[in-house]
Amino acid sequence: MKPGYKTTEFWTTAATNALAFLAVVGVLSQSDAASLGGSITASIAAVGTLVTNAVVVVSYIKSRTQIKAGQ
Repeated sequence: MKPGYKTTEFWTTAATNALAFLAVVGVLSQSDAASLGGSITASIAAVGTLVTNAVVVVSYIKSRTQIKAGQ
């Protein structure tokens, strides 16, 4: 199992809590916090997907390179 800080759930929760804190202390309005929360959540999910896909592509290229080098 991977550490919690490496999951998208962790980063989504951290960002949402940070926005809630900023709304409580008056830096952001509630509507701004809600709008930013949705945008940040979608961005974190997109970055997680891109990183996962990059890992798959790099793993594939490495395995193909090893196979070609062994021939």
